Amino acid sequence: MIDGDRVVWEEKTADQSFLRMYDISTGDYGDAVKGVGKDTDCLLPAISGDRQVYISMEQGSSAIYLMLYNMTTGEKTNVARLPSTYQPPAIDGNLIVWAESYDEYYSVYMYDIEKQMTSVISPMTGYQMYPDISGDCVVWVYYGQKGEDLENGGSIYLYDSKAGNASVISQEGERLDFPRVSGDYVVWTDRGENSNDIYLFGIPEEGQAISGGTQNSSFLSNPTPFPTPDTKIRFYSSIKEGEVQWYSLTPSENESQISFELRWNDPDDELSLSVAGPDGSIWCFSDEDDHNDDSCVRMTISGLSTAYSLKKKWTIAVSGESVSEDKAYYDVCWY
Repeated sequence: MIDGDRVVWEEKTADQSFLRMYDISTGDYGDAVKGVGKDTDCLLPAISGDRQVYISMEQGSSAIYLMLYNMTTGEKTNVARLPSTYQPPAIDGNLIVWAESYDEYYSVYMYDIEKQMTSVISPMTGYQMYPDISGDCVVWVYYGQKGEDLENGGSIYLYDSKAGNASVISQEGERLDFPRVSGDYVVWTDRGENSNDIYLFGIPEEGQAISGGTQNSSFLSNPTPFPTPDTKIRFYSSIKEGEVQWYSLTPSENESQISFELRWNDPDDELSLSVAGPDGSIWCFSDEDDHNDDSCVRMTISGLSTAYSLKKKWTIAVSGESVSEDKAYYDVCWY
């Protein structure tokens, strides 16, 4: 695990498991946790700033503890006693998350270091595993009420600790595992039949739709009838009717055009793609604009090589114009 200039990991000998740390800025290498006895195994570290969390097990004992270690003060805190089945912890700032199993279920727990309080994030029963945290956002994968999706992959959940709500951010039926969150993005793996793909989800901010047609355009825009290469990174999400989700990009100097592709699953849904350039140009496209009724919006904006504001931010909005069910699943990319 790495945070800033510090890297921590687990090492094993024939007699003990212990934690090591390397400081990139100073070149120092040594014990990650001081004062550990020879009969104590330390496992599965995670780090945030000067705080570490890890699993502590006394040899010859069935007791398993989740420990917090302050590298500045040397203080150790017993966060929780764990059952025999658990998932590795994660930490960011003041919050720690982990998963443990009771009564044949796995639940995700959160510990607030300042308040010294432990809570269950989502009280639903089932298999909630592989939690991760960044800021106010916690992610995990849900493998069904009885773990029936363990082999085929589950659904990715995103929890906002500030708002206190959780939602599914992945499409059901996919073979999804191992989510990770950092800042405004979530990534996870998708185990396909012939390949393993990585999905990228942008956590949306609240906002209003970009409206109107092309305005003040210093660039040319055209429908793009051909699908994008599958190797492009895609942002995967879901949207409700009347909702808007936002993305942004900054083109490089050597780009002469940007192409976009927005795809969704249900042909009864209607989504639109809006793009605002840094010079005030605005485009709004729907499925009808590329004369190809395929639940997809494709467009290319050209003439970027002559723009004075190449390295400034472009804004992209996906709008749920009409959604037949509770939400529409979509993915969007640019290249």
